[in-house]
Amino acid sequence: VLLRKVRRKTALGSVAGAILVAAVGVDALLIEPTWLEVSHVRLATRKIDRPVRIVVLADLQTDVFGPYEKSVLRQVLAEKPDLVLLAGDYIQANSETRGKLIPQIRTYLKEIEFSAPAGTFAIRGNVDSDEWTKIFATLPITTAQETRPFQLPQLKLTCLAMHDSFNPSAAIRNPAPER
Repeated sequence: VLLRKVRRKTALGSVAGAILVAAVGVDALLIEPTWLEVSHVRLATRKIDRPVRIVVLADLQTDVFGPYEKSVLRQVLAEKPDLVLLAGDYIQANSETRGKLIPQIRTYLKEIEFSAPAGTFAIRGNVDSDEWTKIFATLPITTAQETRPFQLPQLKLTCLAMHDSFNPSAAIRNPAPER
């Protein structure tokens, strides 16, 4: 405003920059944190004899467990999955807030009977604290803290430990390649 008469181009550039910063702020604070992206991918293989519906939920990264987080968890169940994979980054908060969120999330998961017929598996994400498994205590959710295979009715699932998921040379061995 002060430069509009003396340096018109500088003033216009400053206004454009301020608008851009405001737009990024609106996106970062109001839109992106509650933007649930649901993608459907169909993979075909002769190694299984019937379709398997798998839901992967990643990056809740919540610091408040409210209506949005509850709707996301209900949406997972609405997809009617055979298998649920929880890919980490559940809570992103200080230890005091985390201590309050863990029982809230666990209680809600129990309340909505969060599970899938072939199993529900959770791994640690890079923002999760050492207490991440407490979220799933007493629930029908298997937590994998180390890289570990699981034999499921139609599939062999290997859950990667956090350190292995960042290792570009990590190799997963499949002793039964026909599965």
